[in-house]
Amino acid sequence: MARRLCLAVCLLFLSCEDATAPAGAEVPLDSEFNLALGETVTVSGTGLSIRFAGVPEDSRCPPVWYCFWAGNARIELEVSGWLAVRDWRPGIKLGGGPVSLNTNTSIGPSAVRVGCYELRLISLAPESAPQVPGDYEATLRVVRD
Repeated sequence: MARRLCLAVCLLFLSCEDATAPAGAEVPLDSEFNLALGETVTVSGTGLSIRFAGVPEDSRCPPVWYCFWAGNARIELEVSGWLAVRDWRPGIKLGGGPVSLNTNTSIGPSAVRVGCYELRLISLAPESAPQVPGDYEATLRVVRD
């Protein structure tokens, strides 16, 4: 009996959802997920694929410093998928490959539109520019407009 209970508890822990999305994972719509630099996810039911392409700008103040301005980080996301073209709206360029979009931590925009969806940057870790650029991890959410 104790073995079955232990097995049930282990299976319960293994089935819990984690916000971290492994490379190539599928994430649900309207749910926060983490994406490390270079990783790609697919948003279920949307046809959208999102890749965290880079951080071309990071002027955020280190946590131990006292800064006049907190700074800003701009991240680049590559979005592809059939809905990005089918539900095209002004401001999104059409093309055969992925669309490159930028969003910011402090100064606008912190969200971008892709077709009938909005892609929101919730946060970017670490809180200041990391020593190793590959240490970035973005928390994102995709919602339907």
